[in-house]
Amino acid sequence: MENQIPTSQEVRYHEPKRLPASAGIKWITDTFGIFKLHPWKWIGVLLIYIIAGLVASIVDFLEINMLSSLKNIVLGWVGLCLFGGVMFAAHSTSNHKIFNTQDFFIVFQHKKMSFFILYLLQMLFGVIVGSLILPMFFLTDRWGGVAILPFTSLISFVALILFLLTPALIVLDDMNAWDAIKANFKAVILNIPAILVFVIGMFILSFLFGALIDVLGAWIIFVFVLILFLPLSVIYLLLPYAVYRSIFPNGRIVKS
Repeated sequence: MENQIPTSQEVRYHEPKRLPASAGIKWITDTFGIFKLHPWKWIGVLLIYIIAGLVASIVDFLEINMLSSLKNIVLGWVGLCLFGGVMFAAHSTSNHKIFNTQDFFIVFQHKKMSFFILYLLQMLFGVIVGSLILPMFFLTDRWGGVAILPFTSLISFVALILFLLTPALIVLDDMNAWDAIKANFKAVILNIPAILVFVIGMFILSFLFGALIDVLGAWIIFVFVLILFLPLSVIYLLLPYAVYRSIFPNGRIVKS
């Protein structure tokens, strides 16, 4: 049987690369490289995130809670859309384009519905997890918090498998939410050793940061917030893009 020649309407995909376990460390170092291109601008983006979160918290504190559930859904969706903008901006700056603040709002112009569907799927995952984890709290009276720790760790890992790369796949490869989740799942499952090294590396980095704060004392915390906490938070924000670029160096979609 002859191979069919792809038509212009067919969508072809790059397969995810299988990377060595050491790639988990390279993702972290690559992210630092992206951050170093525009460090103060990225910190400015993070501060906008923090200010938006504070405003939302103040609204809750003042009990301005008309249609509270709807408000939380909208805020969660907006946050996810902005994160998609971070993926787009990281991609642009990594390809030596100008750091453009308009990039952070590009999802609202082109992919807002896909990100809304993704947010609903994430909420569904949260509901399922909540229904599973609730019985575990009854075990904590007998065995303490240790009983729930392995279960929560497993849930966090499953969330990584399902959602780590989905925003990048949607905004950079024009995929819908469900296809992005499937592509994300395949990519992560193919790279479990690297993902484990990556998770352990980030845990160690966070632990060392916390230990350093304890050793130095509260009087110097403000300085270290500026020197370490803000850059480290930006690193967390940019990491999914570094993972995406490594596993899909040419993107997921084959662009003709």
